[in-house]
Amino acid sequence: MVESSIAVLLFALFILQYPAALLVRLDAKRLNIETPEQWRLAVVFLFLGWIVVAVYLYRRDELADHGN
Repeated sequence: MVESSIAVLLFALFILQYPAALLVRLDAKRLNIETPEQWRLAVVFLFLGWIVVAVYLYRRDELADHGN
């Protein structure tokens, strides 16, 4: 029972990473950050993609300043 609940939770988190990755990429592109695709890939392919989302949101203004 516990194993199936954990599997469902991990699957749901994995499925939610794709829309989050798309939003990160679109936002990074809008802010003219030099590497929006790297941020998207980091969110999708890292198991802990939500940590990458948090880091991106924390540093997005700083990254945008460097992109201009």
